[in-house]
Amino acid sequence: MHISIPLVIFDTSALLLMILERVRVLEQVYEILNSPYIPIVTIAIIKEMEMILKWSGRGKVRRCINTVLNLIYTSFSIADINDDADESIRKFVKKYGGIVVTCDLKLKRELEEKNVQVIYFRESSRRMEL
Repeated sequence: MHISIPLVIFDTSALLLMILERVRVLEQVYEILNSPYIPIVTIAIIKEMEMILKWSGRGKVRRCINTVLNLIYTSFSIADINDDADESIRKFVKKYGGIVVTCDLKLKRELEEKNVQVIYFRESSRRMEL
Protein backbone atom coordinates (compact mmCIF):
# COMPACT_ATOMS: atom_id res chain seq x y z
CA MET A 1 0.00 0.00 0.00
CA HIS A 2 1.36 3.41 -1.00
CA ILE A 3 0.26 6.55 0.82
CA SER A 4 1.03 9.87 -0.78
CA ILE A 5 1.03 13.09 1.22
CA PRO A 6 1.06 16.24 -0.94
CA LEU A 7 4.05 18.58 -0.80
CA VAL A 8 2.81 22.17 -0.55
CA ILE A 9 5.31 24.99 -1.03
CA PHE A 10 4.46 28.47 0.21
CA ASP A 11 5.84 31.72 -1.14
CA THR A 12 6.41 34.88 0.87
CA SER A 13 3.17 36.55 -0.19
CA ALA A 14 1.04 33.66 1.06
CA LEU A 15 2.93 33.53 4.36
CA LEU A 16 2.50 37.25 4.97
CA LEU A 17 -1.19 37.04 4.06
CA MET A 18 -1.74 34.77 7.06
CA ILE A 19 -0.63 37.45 9.49
CA LEU A 20 -1.19 40.79 7.78
CA GLU A 21 -4.71 39.98 6.55
CA ARG A 22 -5.55 37.31 9.14
CA VAL A 23 -6.42 34.76 6.47
CA ARG A 24 -6.37 31.16 7.71
CA VAL A 25 -4.19 29.99 4.83
CA LEU A 26 -2.99 26.71 6.36
CA GLU A 27 -6.51 25.63 7.28
CA GLN A 28 -7.92 26.64 3.90
CA VAL A 29 -5.22 24.64 2.08
CA TYR A 30 -6.20 21.62 4.19
CA GLU A 31 -9.87 22.14 3.25
CA ILE A 32 -9.03 22.46 -0.45
CA LEU A 33 -6.88 19.33 -0.50
CA ASN A 34 -9.11 17.45 1.93
CA SER A 35 -5.92 15.85 3.14
CA PRO A 36 -2.97 16.37 5.44
CA TYR A 37 0.00 17.88 3.62
CA ILE A 38 3.65 18.74 4.15
CA PRO A 39 4.10 22.55 4.30
CA ILE A 40 7.42 23.61 2.78
CA VAL A 41 9.43 26.78 2.27
CA THR A 42 12.84 27.15 0.69
CA ILE A 43 15.92 28.71 2.25
CA ALA A 44 15.46 31.52 -0.29
CA ILE A 45 12.01 32.33 1.14
CA ILE A 46 13.48 32.51 4.64
CA LYS A 47 16.29 34.77 3.41
CA GLU A 48 13.75 37.01 1.68
CA MET A 49 11.78 37.28 4.95
CA GLU A 50 14.97 38.05 6.89
CA MET A 51 15.85 40.76 4.35
CA ILE A 52 12.41 42.35 4.80
CA LEU A 53 12.91 42.12 8.57
CA LYS A 54 16.30 43.80 8.28
CA TRP A 55 14.88 46.76 6.35
CA SER A 56 11.58 47.11 8.18
CA GLY A 57 11.34 49.56 11.01
CA ARG A 58 9.42 48.91 14.16
CA GLY A 59 5.78 48.04 14.08
CA LYS A 60 3.32 45.79 12.33
CA VAL A 61 5.51 44.49 9.48
CA ARG A 62 8.35 43.58 11.82
CA ARG A 63 6.00 41.72 14.20
CA CYS A 64 4.42 39.99 11.22
CA ILE A 65 7.75 38.77 9.83
CA ASN A 66 8.85 37.51 13.25
CA THR A 67 5.56 35.64 13.67
CA VAL A 68 5.89 34.06 10.22
CA LEU A 69 9.51 33.05 10.82
CA ASN A 70 8.56 31.44 14.14
CA LEU A 71 5.76 29.54 12.37
CA ILE A 72 8.18 28.39 9.66
CA TYR A 73 10.77 27.14 12.14
CA THR A 74 8.17 25.22 14.16
CA SER A 75 5.76 23.91 11.52
CA PHE A 76 7.36 23.81 8.06
CA SER A 77 9.88 21.64 6.29
CA ILE A 78 12.71 23.71 4.80
CA ALA A 79 14.08 22.86 1.35
CA ASP A 80 17.73 23.66 0.82
CA ILE A 81 17.28 25.58 -2.41
CA ASN A 82 19.14 28.85 -2.33
CA ASP A 83 18.31 31.19 -5.21
CA ASP A 84 15.92 34.06 -5.82
CA ALA A 85 12.71 33.23 -3.91
CA ASP A 86 10.50 32.64 -6.98
CA GLU A 87 13.25 30.74 -8.77
CA SER A 88 13.69 28.49 -5.74
CA ILE A 89 9.99 27.61 -5.97
CA ARG A 90 10.32 26.86 -9.70
CA LYS A 91 13.32 24.60 -9.03
CA PHE A 92 11.55 22.81 -6.18
CA VAL A 93 8.43 21.95 -8.19
CA LYS A 94 10.50 20.93 -11.20
CA LYS A 95 12.53 18.50 -9.07
CA TYR A 96 9.96 17.25 -6.54
CA GLY A 97 6.53 18.26 -7.83
CA GLY A 98 4.00 19.62 -5.38
CA ILE A 99 1.45 22.38 -5.10
CA VAL A 100 2.39 26.05 -4.78
CA VAL A 101 0.55 28.53 -2.55
CA THR A 102 0.99 32.14 -3.66
CA CYS A 103 -0.68 35.53 -3.99
CA ASP A 104 1.69 36.49 -6.84
CA LEU A 105 -0.39 36.45 -10.05
CA LYS A 106 2.66 36.50 -12.33
CA LEU A 107 4.13 33.44 -10.59
CA LYS A 108 0.70 31.76 -10.57
CA ARG A 109 0.26 32.15 -14.34
CA GLU A 110 3.80 31.02 -15.08
CA LEU A 111 3.43 27.87 -12.96
CA GLU A 112 0.00 27.04 -14.37
CA GLU A 113 1.47 27.23 -17.89
CA LYS A 114 3.84 24.46 -16.76
CA ASN A 115 0.90 22.43 -15.37
CA VAL A 116 1.81 23.07 -11.74
CA GLN A 117 -1.15 23.18 -9.36
CA VAL A 118 -1.43 26.57 -7.66
CA ILE A 119 -3.52 27.59 -4.70
CA TYR A 120 -4.01 31.34 -4.68
CA PHE A 121 -5.90 34.03 -2.78
CA ARG A 122 -9.10 35.30 -4.39
CA GLU A 123 -9.61 38.79 -3.03
CA SER A 124 -13.33 38.93 -3.82
CA SER A 125 -14.15 35.91 -1.64
CA ARG A 126 -11.20 36.40 0.77
CA ARG A 127 -10.49 32.66 0.35
CA MET A 128 -7.76 30.47 -1.06
CA GLU A 129 -8.69 28.59 -4.28
CA LEU A 130 -7.14 25.88 -6.42
